[in-house]
Amino acid sequence: LVLTLLGGLGDYPPIHDITTDTKDPPLFSAAVERRGQGSNSLAVKPDTIDAQRESYPDMATLKSPLTLEQAYKRALRSAEALGWEVYRDDLNAGYIEAVDTTAIMGFKDDVVIRVRTNANGTLIDLRSVSRVGRSDLGANAARIHRFIAKFNE
Repeated sequence: LVLTLLGGLGDYPPIHDITTDTKDPPLFSAAVERRGQGSNSLAVKPDTIDAQRESYPDMATLKSPLTLEQAYKRALRSAEALGWEVYRDDLNAGYIEAVDTTAIMGFKDDVVIRVRTNANGTLIDLRSVSRVGRSDLGANAARIHRFIAKFNE
């Protein structure tokens, strides 16, 4: 994972910010205070979105027949079951924010989960952003996939 700092190695795009909603990515709130100086920006960048669409075309909003409250609670339980440290839990706003610390090297990546409804049910979107490094070597996309699998168990 030291290679994460070097970025752009292998078949991974040189990006460190992945989302399930490339048109309206969930935004961080509490993470801003926690990340510290020198962390990667949390600003949504169009070139990153373009690179993600090309590299991870399967990344999409998780749709659920659960009510908003049921989906929110399941999302919160899923994040905790994955070992993420939840530091924002706001059912009224429909947002959860957490940090996942990698087992090797202790890198911290922030995750925001947005839960909202539309006419077809409940929509769950995630965004995972590395605090350091130019490329995450696929770690953020893998983290989102693990969350979706846990949510769907």
